[in-house]
Amino acid sequence: MLFLFALLFSQFSNAASTEYFCQGIRESEGTSLYVRTINDRRVSDGDTFRVFVELSRKDQILFSGMGKGEIEDVNFQFSARSGEKLTGHIFLDEMDQTSVQWNGQDFRFDCSYDRE
Repeated sequence: MLFLFALLFSQFSNAASTEYFCQGIRESEGTSLYVRTINDRRVSDGDTFRVFVELSRKDQILFSGMGKGEIEDVNFQFSARSGEKLTGHIFLDEMDQTSVQWNGQDFRFDCSYDRE
């Protein structure tokens, strides 16, 4: 398990900025989530850093804003505010289990490091 965490965390921590491209699944199909970390140094477990988050449905942007993120073990948690608050988390070892809460709604996503 420690090896898996080190492997996954190295993908995240080697760059100052990491992008996540997420497609809605199940009841969230047709919805997209984009998360970009903004950091000027290597990220360590427990660090907080800035994030940019965008939630969209088809060609309509539902939410776009800056916020903060934090990594605890393999859980990347983030929150942002642009009028309403958006919160979410990406499990770095199970990126198809990503969830976001915004405007009283729950969204489910499958994320990757590549734009698909």
